[in-house]
Amino acid sequence: MADRREMQAVSERAKDEEHFSSESSLVLKRLLLERQMTYADLAAKLQACGYDETEISVSHKVRRGKYQLGFLFEVMNALGVDVLSLSVPDWARSHRPAPESAHAN
Repeated sequence: MADRREMQAVSERAKDEEHFSSESSLVLKRLLLERQMTYADLAAKLQACGYDETEISVSHKVRRGKYQLGFLFEVMNALGVDVLSLSVPDWARSHRPAPESAHAN
């Protein structure tokens, strides 16, 4: 029984990771869409800032939605974005652990 629960927990984490990757991908896609830019356009801007990116590397990172925060900062810098508002998706909020009491010892 414990093995089944553990497998379900692992499966749920994998689904969450996939969903977060999708959300992460959408963040960059929205930035590009708002500016009517292609992956090639973004790669060119990144290269102009001295970042070693190509159209293919950019498209892979954006499509997978698995990139480091540093890459997001590079993109923001290349696009002249100083502030980017992010929020946890509604579906993820239901997966949060219960808050711990501040006075619990």
